[in-house]
Amino acid sequence: MYFNPSRLTTARLLRGLTQTEIARKLNIIPRTIRGYENGEYEPENIKELASVLELPVSFFMQEEPLTLPSQDAISFRAASRLTVRTKNQARSLQVIAHRINKWFERKYNLPSVNLPNLLNEDPVTAAMSLRKYWGLADKPISNMISLLEKNGIRVFSLAIDNLVDANCVWFGEQPYVFMNTTKSTERDRFNLAHELGHLVLHSESMRGYEERKESKVEEKEANEFAAAFLMPESSVSYNVPSFITVDMLIEMKKRWGVSLAALAYRLFGLGKITEWVYTRVLSPEMARKGYRTKEPSPMPTETSSLLTQVFNLLKEDGLYIDDLANDLNMPIKDIQDLVFNLGIENKRELTIIKGQGLLSEDKKISPTLKLIK
Repeated sequence: MYFNPSRLTTARLLRGLTQTEIARKLNIIPRTIRGYENGEYEPENIKELASVLELPVSFFMQEEPLTLPSQDAISFRAASRLTVRTKNQARSLQVIAHRINKWFERKYNLPSVNLPNLLNEDPVTAAMSLRKYWGLADKPISNMISLLEKNGIRVFSLAIDNLVDANCVWFGEQPYVFMNTTKSTERDRFNLAHELGHLVLHSESMRGYEERKESKVEEKEANEFAAAFLMPESSVSYNVPSFITVDMLIEMKKRWGVSLAALAYRLFGLGKITEWVYTRVLSPEMARKGYRTKEPSPMPTETSSLLTQVFNLLKEDGLYIDDLANDLNMPIKDIQDLVFNLGIENKRELTIIKGQGLLSEDKKISPTLKLIK
């Protein structure tokens, strides 16, 4: 019976476990688990090992390796707050999401990557250049997830440590963004714009073509990009009164789809409100009313337009989330956690007879998904 040791490592990291913790559950020594992962010998009881890791035995029998992206290939939001365990769990989830995407791409023509080369531009200029390239002018962005997906960036959800806001990675020429959906929509949108900034400004270093900058420098650049991308100076600062109230800001934030705190800081940074108003009036009132932890007048939740369309098409063609999970040898729950809990209503109820209602693998006749902005 074939056993793929690299998949054991990925599975262990996916579950956030150490070799010692798995060994304890199996009543063996940690050295044995290291031997399994190094390929020195195979487990005597794969079923028990699979049970501990909550994965089917078939997951470990596939020859296809699951190579995790390097730490340098990933940009984590607030990376300094994250443990190595959490980062490794995120890396393993990225690999699973990449496999999900490849499964979808074998059946449908998904949007191609549409990112210009802006590596030599400063964050604010890059944000404005990308807006122009995507035809956004200086108008508010209605849906950040859909915008990224329309331009070929794959967006997946995360169900891990709440400290993980978002992260991004490249697999070859395909960019991915991962977001924690437990945050407010306003925060999600800024996180997505922040990760977009990394993909635009730091793609060469993320892919190992050049040395990465210090984390603090990259984070500052991505934040500057996100603020300028979501709140372009030419329009967000138009007709702002010199003395603005929190209630006025709440009305403004509804238009731009950002948090109250982000909007206030942006206007302060642009010189549209004074330091005294920002520090002595707005910030204390926002803190007193709890607006820094609970967003006033919250936006509706945004979800993946692309994945919604994919699952609808799968259902039309007689395919279900079960088929995806079976082909990837993964539990349905793991798939759900990455796809915004979409597709679960499409679980298989009837047996599909081969050749009846199944999708052709020929990409020439695969439908092209188009997302409405």
